[in-house]
Amino acid sequence: MNSIRSRLLAGMALVTIPLLVLGIGSFIYLLKALHGLDEVMEEAFDEAIPIMRLESFMARSAMPANDYLVHGGVQEREEFTLVEQRTVKAFSEIMGNEFDLSNEYKLLQEARNDWQRGRELSRRILALEKPHETGAAKKEMEEMDAAYDKALATVDSLILEMIREAVDHAEGAHKTLEKMIRLIVITFSVGIILILFVGVTISRSILQPLKSLQRGVRSFGEGELGVRVEVQRDDEIGELATVFNRMAEQIRDFATRDGLTGILDRREFNKRIVEEILRARRYKHPLGFLMIDIDHFKMVNDQYGHLAGDAVLIGVARRVVAALRPGDKTARYGGEEIVVILPETAMDGAMAAAERIRRAVGEESFRIDDATEIRVTVSVGVAVFPQNALDETNLVNEADGALYRAKEGGRNRVAVSGAKPETTIKN
Repeated sequence: MNSIRSRLLAGMALVTIPLLVLGIGSFIYLLKALHGLDEVMEEAFDEAIPIMRLESFMARSAMPANDYLVHGGVQEREEFTLVEQRTVKAFSEIMGNEFDLSNEYKLLQEARNDWQRGRELSRRILALEKPHETGAAKKEMEEMDAAYDKALATVDSLILEMIREAVDHAEGAHKTLEKMIRLIVITFSVGIILILFVGVTISRSILQPLKSLQRGVRSFGEGELGVRVEVQRDDEIGELATVFNRMAEQIRDFATRDGLTGILDRREFNKRIVEEILRARRYKHPLGFLMIDIDHFKMVNDQYGHLAGDAVLIGVARRVVAALRPGDKTARYGGEEIVVILPETAMDGAMAAAERIRRAVGEESFRIDDATEIRVTVSVGVAVFPQNALDETNLVNEADGALYRAKEGGRNRVAVSGAKPETTIKN
């Protein structure tokens, strides 16, 4: 590594003994400041991981009750009990820690209260014998979803609060570094031209990359999860930038990807579909959309258990991704449903992609262990913007309707939307 240490020592070899002593002392102080900045970033990451794990459990809390309204099976109750226990444990572990800011603890209390409200509504729904025949269940499900969404929003606010706290610490360390560098430059400037040259070199090689790192940390703290620091250096600052970029990527994955399958989650899908519709409308390109459902998935869970069902769901998601182009976007819509966004794809291309997925999933079984192999099939509904719908809501509804027809037609098949929008697309 071409470290800051070697650069400073090479420059200070050209100056007098008193200034060499000053330079060495300043350099040691610099290393400590850099180490302190590194510790701030790692501490922020360590504090954020349990919160994000809690958010993942909370996001899964609504799924069993929603699935129960459709299937009415015992496994949804068991799944809810497992998620409930994990969420309660996560809350207890996190709230047992010390918080630097009282507001962080207050936000966590608010999130727990909202989640507990959603939990009680989930218990009521799961206690119903025939939920699909109970009119009140729908209202309670809406209240439950609202409570969980509010709790998740509060946890998001807590994560941003923690990031802002880390940014404040990082800015303090940066200001200390700036003062130290200015002192070096001022001291060296009163000496010979060579000393001034060394000071300018230090300023350029350290201050500018740190400012770039500071801008990246600040933008990330303001919610720009896609920001990355471009510091191409083979030294401590470059290593710190690499640590930050790796941490930012992991946090972004936690925030946008499904914890089981690794594909995009429902919240990120809702964001991406709006963006892709706007892009397709602007450039007057078609946009394909697929809704995929694993046939008889409930039977897999009932016969082989939920761990085997999870393994099948992971395997199906991987085969779906493998059958698509790099620019296509795959997300878990809910339960065993997977959706795919196909940019710049008309009906023929969307149908071809759906058929590739159907064959890729159904042609080979999934090996769960040495003694168990499970073969499943999928049904696929296809819709295209603007041929079948002019906005994201209707596009999803049309694909969902086509999926229903594929199920009714015998499963393990592809069905397409036949709808034609009543109005024309507006620029």
